[in-house]
Amino acid sequence: MGGFSRGGSSRSDNQAANARERARMSQYNRKSVEKKRKEFKKIGTDKVDNVKSPSVAVNIAANVLKGPLKKGSEITRDFFADNVLNAGKYRVDGKQLTGIDFDQMSVEEQDKAFTEYMAQRSDNKIDAYGNPIQRDNDGGNVRQTKNQGIETAKRSGQMVGDVQAAAVDAAPDGPTTLEMPDESSRLLAIKRRGRRKTILSQDEEDLKLGKKTLLG
Repeated sequence: MGGFSRGGSSRSDNQAANARERARMSQYNRKSVEKKRKEFKKIGTDKVDNVKSPSVAVNIAANVLKGPLKKGSEITRDFFADNVLNAGKYRVDGKQLTGIDFDQMSVEEQDKAFTEYMAQRSDNKIDAYGNPIQRDNDGGNVRQTKNQGIETAKRSGQMVGDVQAAAVDAAPDGPTTLEMPDESSRLLAIKRRGRRKTILSQDEEDLKLGKKTLLG
């Protein structure tokens, strides 16, 4: 527990130092940073819009899920810029990339750094916070340190929750026209159910009336 606390404290100190340095930036620079952040996130949403596949089914699914996918892209890019870089672990070409460095990049450079981060995540080279993932010597089985595993699990759960919430917000408030049956079809089904109970299963000629008998 002690080791985990020290790691969390170190990360908090880095984030606080970056926050103080950013606070000293001029109003002009802050506006420039905010403008670039919007453009940086727009690159991600544009990529969602431009998804094309030879499969008609994939294209239909992409169109249906376009809203949640765009929201998920924005959340992931904000997480990279605000959390990953301020944690002070992610490196590009062996050099630590901080939030301040990122703010001073062009939008194209920012997108390139993010794309490289996602590629390393996909290859299991780093965890969600940019920490290098250690590998065993017997064949490349991936294993994280205890603290890295805890942090990754916590943040992954939060990101999944954010994306799920975005999907709920993007969903329609009620059933769609495809989900709602036609009223005439519904009434016809009710009538058929009622008629089944009164339809005779034998020919009328085979029906015979029973004789009355006294009970007891």
